[in-house]
Amino acid sequence: DTGSYTTGSFSKTRLFGASHWANSIELFELLSRFRYKAEVDKASEIYSLVQKCKMIARTAKSDRLTQQSVAPGFRDYVPPREVSDELIYLYFRTFESIYRVLHIPSFQREYIEYWNNPELASADFVIKLLLVMAIGTCFHKGASNSISLRTSSYLWIHATQSWLKSPFEKARLTLRGLQIYCLLLIARQTHGISSNLVWISAGSLLRTAMNMGLHRDPKHLPKASIFHSELRRRLWAIILEISVQSSLDSGMPPLISCKDFDCEPPANIDDLEMDEGVKVSPVSKPVVVFTQMSVQIGLMRSLLTRLKITQYLNDFRYEQSFDETLRLGVELNNACRSNFLMLQSFPISSTSVNQTTPTASQVKLFGLFTRRFLLALHRPFAIRTKANPTYYFSRKICVESSLLLSPSFPSHLSDSPTQDNDYTQLTILGGEPFRSVFVHATLTLCLELITQLQEDFDSFSSASINSTSRKEIYKAIQESISHAAHRIEVGEMNVKGRIFVSCALGQIDAMQAGTSPE
Repeated sequence: DTGSYTTGSFSKTRLFGASHWANSIELFELLSRFRYKAEVDKASEIYSLVQKCKMIARTAKSDRLTQQSVAPGFRDYVPPREVSDELIYLYFRTFESIYRVLHIPSFQREYIEYWNNPELASADFVIKLLLVMAIGTCFHKGASNSISLRTSSYLWIHATQSWLKSPFEKARLTLRGLQIYCLLLIARQTHGISSNLVWISAGSLLRTAMNMGLHRDPKHLPKASIFHSELRRRLWAIILEISVQSSLDSGMPPLISCKDFDCEPPANIDDLEMDEGVKVSPVSKPVVVFTQMSVQIGLMRSLLTRLKITQYLNDFRYEQSFDETLRLGVELNNACRSNFLMLQSFPISSTSVNQTTPTASQVKLFGLFTRRFLLALHRPFAIRTKANPTYYFSRKICVESSLLLSPSFPSHLSDSPTQDNDYTQLTILGGEPFRSVFVHATLTLCLELITQLQEDFDSFSSASINSTSRKEIYKAIQESISHAAHRIEVGEMNVKGRIFVSCALGQIDAMQAGTSPE
């Protein structure tokens, strides 16, 4: 049954649209029955175990909410200068190099002014500071206060949400207000705070930006300064990226089409080349020159294609065709190949903020943000290969994409543990999309092994897991399960992903041994 891949499926009060990873479970006959036991059959052992896990999770969430009920006193939340410096550095080293939310020199000037006289700092700067540090806590490790900082950061995020929801909404219609909104959604994703519902908030962010005219290129705004024009282009690029990523996660349409905006991509320049007093537009550098904008511009080059893919997958009125899937896949694959060749042409840098080449973490995140669209795009046809061998190409793309997205995918990009650990840390602590993409990829690999073993059985071949390709897939599944276990150890409250993947691996082992998977 492939219906969930074109119409989605319901879970309690939510609709999981066609591109949502949870629809993968319907492809496993045994796993679907197991899911029924886990969620409905109250007499089963697994139902009891899942309920215990849910009870523990509710208690943890309740404790967190109780702590967050404190009325926000923004300045009181700011940690000592030494800690703040480190968290800001971690943010700039990681997410600010992907999502260019801030103009770094401007932020650094305000930060220095804040410590000179905290009482004079504006509320919106302090909130921006708290969110930057909250995101930075995701990458803070090695010190005994990492857990304490992580706990405190939930308070900072909650305080920001309260501020955004307070009256005088019109006063938030500023570029600084949009920066705060973007940082808040990123922080929710790095902390797993309703990160599977970011699509709803991203819709509000998108409409707010359009209400401020960010979807129109600043050249239509004669009074816009060079500095603010460039900042508007950067923010629009981020808002579109958040929108399309959250749409894929939720299986919902992106709520904007390629015809709804004409804002041009940001210039390929470093932050020091633009300031509020600049009178002449800085010249955008060629793509072969790496700047602080290179990664975001690379994402923009494939954004229109990814936007079309998300709309194509989640439009329940549209009947997907293999030809259109191939066309969109080739379009995205060409853009990805071009971007990766460009990024890999630069030597991998150290993790300094003022870098002149990309870091390993940037390249890996870039891959995650783009490759997962190929997996979602080809999945509906990959599962039909048995009925129609013509679709085998989609099956091949799904397996290749899943291996590349797997937590076990080896890195040849850097010898620096710090660079690799930034990405690993995010995949362990983060919410969507850093959680679901691995479950989706791993279930795809499980389905591939089950299909191969079934094909061996049907053709009277000896079912073996020992071929090189199968060993690679099997190892990736095992390491994904270990990765999911690590997430639970550090506070992940949703255990279903690990349970489902473990059950699928159990079926593979049973088929390999020639015993009943039941």
